[in-house]
Amino acid sequence: MVLRWIHLGRDYLGGLLYFFNLVNTPFLKEPTAQQRGIVIPKLMPRALWWFRWSSVVTVLVGIAYWNHAVAVNALNAPGGQFASVGAMMGSFFVIWTLAFAVENGDFDVAPGALRKGPGIGRHLWPVVIIAAGYVFLRVNEHGWRAMPSLAIASAAGWGGS
Repeated sequence: MVLRWIHLGRDYLGGLLYFFNLVNTPFLKEPTAQQRGIVIPKLMPRALWWFRWSSVVTVLVGIAYWNHAVAVNALNAPGGQFASVGAMMGSFFVIWTLAFAVENGDFDVAPGALRKGPGIGRHLWPVVIIAAGYVFLRVNEHGWRAMPSLAIASAAGWGGS
C-alpha cells in the first residue's frame, strides 16, 4: 500500500503539477520581459529539478509496485497457469519499447529521416498502442483475464506511449 501511495501521490502531494499548471502558467503572463528574464532563470531550474527527480521516483516505485502485483498474481493464478514473473516483465519492456520506437519513427530506414520530422508511427499512434496492448495481453493471458498485473501493465504502457 505504501508503494501505491508514493506512486500515485507524488505529483499531487508534492504540489508540482499544481504549481506548473495553476500557479506558474498564469503568473508568467503578468511580468514584463525584463522581469521574466530575472524570475525564470532562478525559479524554473529549481522547480524542474524537483519535478524531474520526483518523476524518477514515481517510475521506480511504480515498477516495484507492479513487480509485487505480478508476483502475487503468479502465486494466486488459477490452476498455476501463470508463465513467470520474468516473462511478463520482460515482455512488457520489449513490447512497449518497440511500440514507443515505432511511434517516434525510430525505424525509419532512410538516413536522416528522424531529422526531417516524425515517422509514420507518429501518425498511426492509436493503432500502434492498441496493437501493442493486444499483443501484450495475448502473450501474458494464459487462460485468465482479470489479474491486476495485466491491467497495471496495460495502463502503464498506454501512458508511457
